[in-house]
Amino acid sequence: MHGRYRSFQRKTLGAAVCSMALLTAACTSAQPGPIATPQPSDAPAITTLPTPTTTSTTTTAPTTTAPTTTLLPPASSLLPAEGLAGDVDALIELTEELRGLGFLTKPDVVLMGAAAFASSVDAVSVNASPGRDASRTEVFKLVELLDPSQDFATLRSDIIDSPEHAWYDPTSGRLLVAVDPQGFGPVARSEIVHEIVHAITDQHYRWWEARESLVDAFADDRLAALDALIEGDATYFQIVYIQGLPEAEREEIAREFAMVSPTAGAADRWVLEDLAFSFDAGFDFAAQLVAGGGIAAVDRVYLDPPQSTEHVLHPERYRRGEAPADVGVVEADVEVHTALPSASLGEWNIRLLLATTLSPAC
Repeated sequence: MHGRYRSFQRKTLGAAVCSMALLTAACTSAQPGPIATPQPSDAPAITTLPTPTTTSTTTTAPTTTAPTTTLLPPASSLLPAEGLAGDVDALIELTEELRGLGFLTKPDVVLMGAAAFASSVDAVSVNASPGRDASRTEVFKLVELLDPSQDFATLRSDIIDSPEHAWYDPTSGRLLVAVDPQGFGPVARSEIVHEIVHAITDQHYRWWEARESLVDAFADDRLAALDALIEGDATYFQIVYIQGLPEAEREEIAREFAMVSPTAGAADRWVLEDLAFSFDAGFDFAAQLVAGGGIAAVDRVYLDPPQSTEHVLHPERYRRGEAPADVGVVEADVEVHTALPSASLGEWNIRLLLATTLSPAC
């Protein structure tokens, strides 16, 4: 999940960058205006947040002055390979300012070559447990969204891209960064910012622990809602970072994301839509939270996460405190049946299922 977002972000980031009126010829449709940079002044005090998982006593409060960015390159340039650790530190400081939260303890940043980076990412599964994959496979076969020979885990691995530049490993709390001999370009820096947001919010709100408990409970709809909060938050502030870059660098990012093409076939398009939900709907959810209450509104949601994809798709229902209805277990006396693993489908998956299986005339 986290870090594996290049194809999924194509729609969200492409629309956002086009809305900045940078690539007028390429962006022919009307797009909303740039995101207003949120103000961090109403973010909750760190002392009210959970105790960090690290045993270190070193703490860092959110910065109150503009961070030093002298280590960052001018437009359309690449950083030299030397001094990259300092450049990541500068991005951390800048991200803390944008996000309105400081690290409780500075994360362990590991710079590594491309091959070692790819190996480290592949060594840790961050998508879903085998049990959850099995349950989703059986449910989607039952409704004929999957052929008998297909399984959800394989489809996902065929579609998603591995991270190229950075990845927050929630199992260790480390921030892994791939070192390019030529240095970090604007796309790499924006993805590092995305992962830094993950590291900050996990340290404060321990969403990885919450996510694992939902995976173990097969609470798919609640898990999808939590993922939307996590990825929507990081994507929103990644875009805020991009909007602060020089025009030439924004154009470079727009060109690169325009070339990213998801590899799902027409028959498996619904899988791509399902996997993109946390980035697409999550970004909209985060944007509405910030618009209505600033950064503090996003922080408060981590303390009271959305309980269903309905909350993500309809933020006003989340704000009203509408709880999802528990339909319970339907009892049926069937002489011959096959028991399938359990899975929960909320508004998003039901909407996706109906849109895929029903014709417009139904």
